[in-house]
Amino acid sequence: MFRSALAGHYQSLLAVFAALACSINIAYGSEKNYPLLPFASEFGGSFNLVNHHGERTTQQVLIGKYSLLYFGFTDCADICPTTLNTISIALDELAEQEYPLTAYFVNLNSDNNSLENLEAYVGFFHPSIVGLHGSAADISNAAAAFGVRYQKTVTASGSITLSHSGKVFLIGPSKRVLAYFPHEASPDWIVSTVMDFISEGSAK
Repeated sequence: MFRSALAGHYQSLLAVFAALACSINIAYGSEKNYPLLPFASEFGGSFNLVNHHGERTTQQVLIGKYSLLYFGFTDCADICPTTLNTISIALDELAEQEYPLTAYFVNLNSDNNSLENLEAYVGFFHPSIVGLHGSAADISNAAAAFGVRYQKTVTASGSITLSHSGKVFLIGPSKRVLAYFPHEASPDWIVSTVMDFISEGSAK
């Protein structure tokens, strides 16, 4: 019952996010607004979290493959779902080109990190997205390693919201951040960049 209710909630919101994504692409979608990729990145480092299956997960899971990494929170009302939808489209397009990737979503809200909720949340978007969570200290360390800033705010109603950086990181087989995208990046931009790195064998 929990899963069906949660899925229904996400489904009803996704229509809104899809419309929002269209407006975002119109306003911000030009890649020319951002530095040309690839470029050297100072981001990246170690983390020690738990995936939505309850398994301890460190940066070692990134070795030997290309991955996408995004930090957000499961109660986000707009940007996170829109970005995860974009990532999902990119994952499907890359799979069609025989370039399968795994994406990782780090839930920044340590106050709402149940495995059941996290599994249902990432599973709604794509089966190749792995949810990661941890203690407040573990999350803070992981975010710091990737230069992700976030701030928790308690609203007047008592609910918790977070403001946070919205970068989508592309990580190569040697755990190095090869590039990062703004949250409003188009799926095609992500796909073409990933394919360029893979075809050129840079990485490394």
